[in-house]
Amino acid sequence: MLAENSGLNIRTIQRIEKGETVPRGDSLRRLAKAFDVSPEEFSDWTYEENNGYLISLNISALAGLLLPLLGILIPLIIWFQKKEKIQGVKELGSKVLNFQFTLSLLLFLSFIGQVVMMTNAFNTIQNSGDVSPSIVAGSIKYGLRFTLIVLLSLNAINITAILINTFRISKGKKAIYPAIPFIKP
Repeated sequence: MLAENSGLNIRTIQRIEKGETVPRGDSLRRLAKAFDVSPEEFSDWTYEENNGYLISLNISALAGLLLPLLGILIPLIIWFQKKEKIQGVKELGSKVLNFQFTLSLLLFLSFIGQVVMMTNAFNTIQNSGDVSPSIVAGSIKYGLRFTLIVLLSLNAINITAILINTFRISKGKKAIYPAIPFIKP
């Protein structure tokens, strides 16, 4: 009866029932129509719940402490592997990635800010005609101090947000990441 109502062949229905395959695309739409539900509602029934995977996805962003690009690449890989199979991965992955993209953008803008400050400092030195080593060293030191403060602040924000959200996920709550929405779930 299900094969008849959905327009799928009986063998496909049997494979889905035995868990040998997961309905996707056209098969999912046909089954959803046969059950008179939306494909999104129907696919939620097939999602596996795995809180540990969500926590791993969340914590993987800490790799960005070693290299900012890793804070994006590792969660991206983990997100792509299970975003259609585990409940909540699609939403959490987009939140984590948006947060990491936002932090990376802020870090990049701070480097631009450092270049602007250093350029202004060197222009001031050049215009004053005084090229003493202490003035040049002071300009470089100020620029590096600014970058270090920004880098440490962004890392502190990253660690704090990841730890808070790991705790929230472990308690069954949704993660909250303030970020620019580059990726939508």
